[in-house]
Amino acid sequence: EVERFQAKLQTLDVVPTIVSLQDHLETIRQAEIDRMRGRLGQLTPEQEMALETLTRGIVNKIMHTPVTTLKSAAREAEATTVVDVVRRLFNLQEKKAAKSGGESGGDA
Repeated sequence: EVERFQAKLQTLDVVPTIVSLQDHLETIRQAEIDRMRGRLGQLTPEQEMALETLTRGIVNKIMHTPVTTLKSAAREAEATTVVDVVRRLFNLQEKKAAKSGGESGGDA
């Protein structure tokens, strides 16, 4: 019973980190697409779809290892350490701090 409760708590730490990572990488992806659109000019719908597919695929590949590592850590006793490492590596801000203290913006 206690072990199940602890595992649930560790999962609760992991989920916001995964969401923050997704948001962070999506923000970068969108910014880079917007930047490239200025250079590429008008794209056809097929080119737009190819650009979206390509960049989403890259983001998904980048996310795969951190997400699987976080999920594995949540099942073991090392969730807090792995969460801290992922947050540091990707410069993720905690949601609570960002809401109450304002976001620093532009750290990427």
